[in-house]
Amino acid sequence: MNLAVEDLAAPLAAFFLDPRIGMLLTGDSVQAEEACRALAARLPAGSAGVFGPADDLWPGPPADAVVVVSPLIFDDPARVARVRRVRGVVTRAPGIGAVPAAVAERCGLVVVFDPTPGPEALAMPAPLEGAVTRAITAVHRASPPADPAAGARAAVEGAVRFGLVGHELEYRAGLAAVAAIRLGLDPEAFLERWVFAPRIEKAAAPPPPPDREDFPGAGANRAGSDGSADGTTSVEPPDERVRFASELATRRGRVKKPLPGRRGPRGPHLHGGAPGRTLPWRHGERVDVPATIAQALPRAGLRGWRPGEKLRLLPGDLRTRRRHARTGSLLVIVVDASGSMAQGAIRRAKGLAISALDRAYVDRASVAIIAARGREARVVLPPTRAIARARGALRELPSGGGTPLASAYLAALRLAARYERSAVRVVVMSDGRANVPLTPGGDPGAEAEGMLALLQRAALVEVLGARALSSKR
Repeated sequence: MNLAVEDLAAPLAAFFLDPRIGMLLTGDSVQAEEACRALAARLPAGSAGVFGPADDLWPGPPADAVVVVSPLIFDDPARVARVRRVRGVVTRAPGIGAVPAAVAERCGLVVVFDPTPGPEALAMPAPLEGAVTRAITAVHRASPPADPAAGARAAVEGAVRFGLVGHELEYRAGLAAVAAIRLGLDPEAFLERWVFAPRIEKAAAPPPPPDREDFPGAGANRAGSDGSADGTTSVEPPDERVRFASELATRRGRVKKPLPGRRGPRGPHLHGGAPGRTLPWRHGERVDVPATIAQALPRAGLRGWRPGEKLRLLPGDLRTRRRHARTGSLLVIVVDASGSMAQGAIRRAKGLAISALDRAYVDRASVAIIAARGREARVVLPPTRAIARARGALRELPSGGGTPLASAYLAALRLAARYERSAVRVVVMSDGRANVPLTPGGDPGAEAEGMLALLQRAALVEVLGARALSSKR
């Protein structure tokens, strides 16, 4: 069986021949995770398996091991540094830009999985088993080791041609070219397809020019000078930048209040913000101590108070201070990433969560992501307005383990406590099968219902159950 350069089995076979090449799996997170598992199951004997944040930093993986690097360590410089000493690396990420340089330079091969469109395809298995089988067959039929000089020459020429010159990359590309020769493939075409081309970022298309209808006088510019619509004597419109500056100046002249901006207008805030005027204290409000003392001292003198004595405060002396801060809303996404969520359900949940992020971007709302898996739920993304970062966190969200729904509701409740109830929206995506108690010996289902009731008092909660996450709706 002869492999083709475009066949997914080609990079897998090259990696099986020489794990020193390294491999990065990007694109669709579910397919990339499946590919990582398939490669981890076929690592050479003596390999260290998966290297994640829970593994011992010292001594770390052996120097001659091939490891599957968890993307959860990308923010840990110490663990990333340990990756440089291993023999081979396999990892996954939303894109090559999300991988630290110390890890990316160890991954010569880059495989991009295209997202599977449409809700009907959410449960479709990735075509990995067939590719792995073909790759193993090709490895058994590979020719003896080839001349490394030919591979080095193809690697250096390709790196120069694509503008990706670097000693580490050229070394990995040279190993990949030698493996391609052993598999009977054209080394130049193989390197272009699986090493160099995925590293070239496509230039973003320039944004479309603003619609001239948004500016004063646009209609008159499209019509003729005599007001006719035939355009025979049309006037050339001025530069769009001049129009925009003119309109902005007009707006600034008539606006009396500051514009809301990205973070919303200023409004009363419970816990912080710029201090405002003081008012008489009311039950449930925070007492402003300096303002209270300033209010009480003159009155205490009239009541017979002398310096050195204890200052007695009456209810009428208590003062509170109004504070004003940028008001905003918070979207908390709780994703059940446990083992009970089938492949189609977890992919559907991630798709719905990304749609919710799009709405949050339009509303200029902060977003937070909570993953319910394992023994305890974890806030994988604290409140932020970085929608791109939130998308990456969702795509990289691992799955497996128990369902700690009560712990997830408690984490969401702690985040919601910082905001007014009307400003917090919590979206829960779970099949509802809680099986991890919040307290040792507790009832997981009863605890989850109790915490959900408390959360509904602090936020607007929307629960998407098994039916909403089914791909057969």
